[in-house]
Amino acid sequence: MHGNFLDFVDVSNLSQPITFPTHKLGNTLDLIVTNMDIDGPDIDPSPSDHFIISATIPVHVDNIPLDTRISKLFYKFEQADLPQIELQTDKLHDSISQKIESNQPIELIWNEFKNSILETSKQYIPNYPSKSRKKHWITRRTLTEINRRKRKKKKLRKHYSLANLIDLQTQSDYCKKLVDDDYNRYIYTLICNQLDEGSSKLLFKFISTR
Repeated sequence: MHGNFLDFVDVSNLSQPITFPTHKLGNTLDLIVTNMDIDGPDIDPSPSDHFIISATIPVHVDNIPLDTRISKLFYKFEQADLPQIELQTDKLHDSISQKIESNQPIELIWNEFKNSILETSKQYIPNYPSKSRKKHWITRRTLTEINRRKRKKKKLRKHYSLANLIDLQTQSDYCKKLVDDDYNRYIYTLICNQLDEGSSKLLFKFISTR
């Protein structure tokens, strides 16, 4: 079976770039089979006895017109036209109720519900397109430790050893703790305080990064 698999990869012009152990016992069990040049692969510790395998696949978008690229909208709910939204949802309720009574296909009912909600939101809730997805709540100290984790990850990739793996796991746990602390501090000391004062600006700024 092993030989047949290698023959299939070869005759199909595929490649298998995993050349390092992917299991805690030192075996290479998890593979990536591809017909593209990829960035990586990399490994990360995991709670399982298998490591996490990650790689970056190149996607060329230079020739895609800008107006066809997906842009996420963020809504300013505090400025919503609530009377109009209530009116539109009442109309939607009546329309869907009629379709249910006449045994219309569920796909038709669902599409009407979804499209009506989206259209009403765009029309009666001010919005703006997505900008930077920078996580404003992450502190400089945490960013420094995350960059240190990246360097340890590169070191493990170049020189695989149990000591380097444990070092990366320790740094990963530390980064997770720092991120959790930053998250909780931002929520409780900034957002909640501003909400108490009647301002929701930071709350929606935070939501835009999630």
